[in-house]
Amino acid sequence: AIGLAGMLTCSMVHIQIHVPLHRRTEVIGSLGTSGFVGMVLGTQGGDWIFSSMATGRPQFLALFGTAASMAVFYLIIVLILTRNDQHDRPRDTPAAHRLLFRYWPGPVMFVAIMLGVGFTVTTVFLTRFATAEGLGGIGTFFTGYSVSAFVFRLASRRWSRTYGRHLMIVVGLVGQACGLLSLPHVAANWQFLIPAFGCGLGHALLFPAVVSLGAGAFPQELRG
Repeated sequence: AIGLAGMLTCSMVHIQIHVPLHRRTEVIGSLGTSGFVGMVLGTQGGDWIFSSMATGRPQFLALFGTAASMAVFYLIIVLILTRNDQHDRPRDTPAAHRLLFRYWPGPVMFVAIMLGVGFTVTTVFLTRFATAEGLGGIGTFFTGYSVSAFVFRLASRRWSRTYGRHLMIVVGLVGQACGLLSLPHVAANWQFLIPAFGCGLGHALLFPAVVSLGAGAFPQELRG
């Protein structure tokens, strides 16, 4: 959790510092599209490991060992790319809870909570649901999810300027709600594509809009 929070925070702060204000949401969305590729590879790779290897400890060693190896490779790349970077500590470094209350982003915080809950449902409990219902692996859902989110992310990359971030949030919430409500009705593996479409739409629109609006409430020198 600490590693994921650190990587996401640092990458988002870095992006927001180096792009014009009017293109912030668009660039945040473009950065996030790379994660969808990893989501497809991870879930398909995991399904392949569990279907091709003997049941037991070797499966988990292969699964987590592969993920750990990729994380180490990623760390090496980051160290090389940032070896000459310097950080100037700001004079004022208030505690996180003070910053949150001082620059409260508003209702967008509740949207962020909902986005986190929805992501938790699909990443944590979907495997249990698929196993209990005998639906096979979860690769179909996350492949459909990622493809849907990738397509909608590219199609909506300028929506923040043409329609506004608040409308993006409304449409994203509708998509997320429809996707989650359709999940309990899945009776075959291919039917995972239906909720994947809605959840992918929600993720594609909500994440860049929420991050952009939320971070925009804080002074640039105090972000991160």
